[in-house]
Amino acid sequence: GRKGKEQVDLMESFLHGMAIANPSVRFMLRHNKKIVWQHSSGKDIKDSLVSVYGNLTEMVSFSHSSTDNSETKIKGMLTTTGKSSRKPPYFIINKRLVKFKSLAKTVKRLFEGTFPNGAICIALNPSSVDVNVEVDKSAVICKGEAELVALIEKVITEQVLVSKQHNLEV
Repeated sequence: GRKGKEQVDLMESFLHGMAIANPSVRFMLRHNKKIVWQHSSGKDIKDSLVSVYGNLTEMVSFSHSSTDNSETKIKGMLTTTGKSSRKPPYFIINKRLVKFKSLAKTVKRLFEGTFPNGAICIALNPSSVDVNVEVDKSAVICKGEAELVALIEKVITEQVLVSKQHNLEV
């Protein structure tokens, strides 16, 4: 029934995030002996996003590597037009699918009350991330979280929203 469909949808969403976090791993979801979704192993986030969203023509890729000693790297792809979502994009920190409330709030504000589809992948020095916040390790605490969110906001504003503005003007 409806409850079963909701459970399959939750599992599918979780597997989408895992495929984005681990592009080289093959994933398959079966329900009632039918394949609901599958991800053949790929080489990068772009391959995973294709298996999750299909066409990437409405997505803009972005990246940033810190020049200081923080080892911070940010990359991802977000939609700038078309479909929006009630759920935040997938957040991946050090190849771990996580909930990141402060970043979700910022992304929603940047995209004027909706969420873009896509993923934001963040690589941080492991010593600056605490994964022991919740039992299922789905939430993290980062040292310098406010600065990290501000940096991601700057990267999205300069690399993604500029593209969105350009598309509106064409």
